[in-house]
Amino acid sequence: MRRAGLLALVLASLVSCTVSYPTVDQLGEPLIRPENARVLHPAPSGGSAVVYVEVVNRGGADDTLVGVLSDVAGHAELRDRSGRLGKVSIPPASTVTLTSDGRHIELYDLKQPLRTGDVIIVTLLFEKSGAIGAITAVQ
Repeated sequence: MRRAGLLALVLASLVSCTVSYPTVDQLGEPLIRPENARVLHPAPSGGSAVVYVEVVNRGGADDTLVGVLSDVAGHAELRDRSGRLGKVSIPPASTVTLTSDGRHIELYDLKQPLRTGDVIIVTLLFEKSGAIGAITAVQ
């Protein structure tokens, strides 16, 4: 009886110490997560707003941001200082920051005013990962 109890205790200890590693397939895929998405200034209905976001790729493969959508805007674009961008590359194991001094997202023809404290969803469209929502705070 004692042996069975001891064996059960040892097995339970071993199970609790197991570690999960990604599979070979997972290492070769992008793992995208938008972080710290924000609109820095309130904006009126009918106006435009700029969205900044950090796009984190914790995966082992690159991905490409190819578009953006938002229910609060008539249309949205990836942009930089010189104009509209068709895409933004997201390398593996990296963070690409869309900021005011470079690449960013512009929301046009706002369907509602954006006020400080509002939270909106901006959907990022990736070539491999598909559509991923970025919870975006209006500051």
